[in-house]
Amino acid sequence: KDKIGIELRTAFTSLALTAQAVQQAELSFQAAVDTLQRYRFAFDRGKIDLIYLNLFETRANESEILLIEAQREWFAELADYQAAAGLDPLDQASVLSQLPQSPETGHLDPQMQEPDAAKLDQDWQLRIGAPN
Repeated sequence: KDKIGIELRTAFTSLALTAQAVQQAELSFQAAVDTLQRYRFAFDRGKIDLIYLNLFETRANESEILLIEAQREWFAELADYQAAAGLDPLDQASVLSQLPQSPETGHLDPQMQEPDAAKLDQDWQLRIGAPN
């Protein structure tokens, strides 16, 4: 009885920690995409060269890979938690598939949207220390 309780607490703690890792990876990915968007804007205006842009594209790709790995780890921990609780993964999957769509789904759309040119130009001027 105690062993099962310890396994459940351990699995739950691991699941909670990996959920936090996913949240941190999401924030990192959002920041990388935002930074990439700003540097693409600067590249289009001729303010930076292609090497800098490639560096930020690489960082954005690496942060997306880290996010996917964190999500994979969360699902592995979820499976461990289900096993510790004695739940059938197939039953759980069918229950989860019947839940309504989350409003959070798709909030990490890496598509570049049309930037506000005036705001980004003002940010660029502040970055390089130019007077307004």
